[in-house]
Amino acid sequence: MDQILGIRVFCAVVELGSFVAAAARLEMSTSMISKHVSQLERRLGVRLLHRTSRRLSLTEVGRAYWDTVRQVLEDLDEAESAVTRESERPRGKLRLTAPVWFSNSRFAQVVCAFHHNYPDVSLDLDLSDRMVDIVEEGYDLALRVSSDLQTSLLNRKVCSLRFHLVASPDFEKGRKFERLEDLRGCSTLDYTYAGWGHRVSGVEVSPVLRCNSTSMLHQAALTGLGMAWLPEWLVEEDVSQGRLRRLLPEISWPSPTLYAVCSSRRYLSARVQVFLAHLERLNSQL
Repeated sequence: MDQILGIRVFCAVVELGSFVAAAARLEMSTSMISKHVSQLERRLGVRLLHRTSRRLSLTEVGRAYWDTVRQVLEDLDEAESAVTRESERPRGKLRLTAPVWFSNSRFAQVVCAFHHNYPDVSLDLDLSDRMVDIVEEGYDLALRVSSDLQTSLLNRKVCSLRFHLVASPDFEKGRKFERLEDLRGCSTLDYTYAGWGHRVSGVEVSPVLRCNSTSMLHQAALTGLGMAWLPEWLVEEDVSQGRLRRLLPEISWPSPTLYAVCSSRRYLSARVQVFLAHLERLNSQL
């Protein structure tokens, strides 16, 4: 028999003073109530109730046990009630980690829209390019960009992200970029975790900076140090203002996927569920 149910039956018997009254409250037969209490006593190895034909009373150990378990049941009921309330109206803190380059106006609009829809949920956002262990470090969710995500955690595809090969006008000066072969020997800025190395689509290039921060590669591209393959979110304003130029825009460069990785495979809080749904609704805008 279910242990928690047995404890609930025992507490009902004590509070109401009879097996019959407990049976009526819990919508069970009187014999089933008696079986639950007897099973609980056998499991504990003690007698919890004195039973006579006229009345029931707690044994000394039974009273001590009742004082403890009724508080446990109250705490459990409150916890379940809190979860139910949250599912009806999500609230509380959502701990989220994402790459540093998510510090841009596009993602800020996503966060703003989420807050407008769910004002009782506060976002605790950590921007980091390291591979955060979200279970060990207590995060609810991680946003990760990958062409081949390897994880045992629950994950969902959010959308494909556009990346562009870009360089500053100073870098482009005196060069013609009309075909892939024109990239040969050019200085490149390489991302540590997913870089090209010495070849871009089969064409040999010359890496001058390798870095684990996309934001740093972005700044280096603006100085004219080399060309870089960067997310559209990060460079769209620079391209529109002429600070960076797209190289070989007619080429369909790989489009990594944005994934939402969850810290639990078995239970997603209402906060996580509504944030995932929010991302899915905004898919076309991302």
